[in-house]
Amino acid sequence: MSLVNSFKGFSVSRFRLSSSISAPSSKLLNARSLSISTFNKYIQNLDSDCTGIIPSSSLNPVTSSRGQSFLKARFSSRFYSTDSTTENSQGRVEEDIDVMRRRINWESRKRGILEADLILSSFTSDHLSSFNRAQLVQLEDLLEVSNDWDLFYWVTGQKPAPEDITSNPMYNLLVEHVKNKRHLMNRMPNLEDAK
Repeated sequence: MSLVNSFKGFSVSRFRLSSSISAPSSKLLNARSLSISTFNKYIQNLDSDCTGIIPSSSLNPVTSSRGQSFLKARFSSRFYSTDSTTENSQGRVEEDIDVMRRRINWESRKRGILEADLILSSFTSDHLSSFNRAQLVQLEDLLEVSNDWDLFYWVTGQKPAPEDITSNPMYNLLVEHVKNKRHLMNRMPNLEDAK
């Protein structure tokens, strides 16, 4: 009997708490919806004032080419350095080769499991500085494996690797690295020691 009464008291106090929280939040929601409706009215007035002068598609900053160029100019330099990247003919952003090497070096050290970290960091420490752009792209494709344990098992020969992995020349080089250097991988090499 006392357990039921205490439960009823809990539910009543919980109801009071939730009702006291919902009162200010409803004011916030009303203020937010008011500001959204005010903004929508402003846009409608802007549209009606500019009818015939500017095409309506150019008023949308996401879909218009003028809006996209503004967004690119406004936000691109804020988040990354534009001097280290260029766009190729397909519109894909290509990094400077040194930036790409540093990023791959970091990705090889921060995999999520220690076994993959040891193998990949020692591999990149030995070979990364001698790779050209095509080899770096192949290594990057190999590092995009979703499961690090699968990569570890494939490289060490505990499980057979799929065809798309074995066709990558970096995979074969990594397998040779593991066979020759397995006894020397007891810690990750220092970043300063990378050749």
